[in-house]
Amino acid sequence: MNDDNNEDNIIKVILVGDSGVGKTSLINSFYCGKFTDTISTQTSYFVNKRYTIDQIEYDIQVWDTPGQERYRSLTKLFLRGSNICILVYDITHKESFLSLDFWIETIKENLGDDPIIAIVGNKSDLYENEEIDEKDLIHYAESKGALYFLESAKTRINHFSDHMLELVKKTVEKQNFNINRRKTIRINNTNKRTRHNCQCH
Repeated sequence: MNDDNNEDNIIKVILVGDSGVGKTSLINSFYCGKFTDTISTQTSYFVNKRYTIDQIEYDIQVWDTPGQERYRSLTKLFLRGSNICILVYDITHKESFLSLDFWIETIKENLGDDPIIAIVGNKSDLYENEEIDEKDLIHYAESKGALYFLESAKTRINHFSDHMLELVKKTVEKQNFNINRRKTIRINNTNKRTRHNCQCH
């Protein structure tokens, strides 16, 4: 069964968090398969990957958003329709962790309890300089009923793509996209970029 034109088969993922935490680098690692240096994002855009779950194809739209305070009203607009919200902070920058309360409140105000929420501590390769350790992440995420994991966009030691698959599977189950629960997933070679400037060279 192939429902390419079924809008119900679109899963929207949005990354939010302060400027400089590495949202764009995570998306580039997910989409391009390697680390690329980036500058602060000034606008929102998405990349697209197509997953097949139990013989049904889903378009996974992964949105990047600017973290600067002056753009936060725009981020609220791009939250609409999100199935998965990934809150990213930099483990070496405590202020970015403290900002998570703002982002969770923003999600709740705009989306209620509909989306799956995951909290990501990025730059785990810089653990020697960490200001927030893993136990702080675990305690905070559990208090918010959120999933959590550490990542390194630069070294890919925590495999953001694998965690993305986990979130997609949970979304498919939660949203009842597919009544067959075998959850066999593969990634097709039909990826595409949409309004994306990732440098996959």
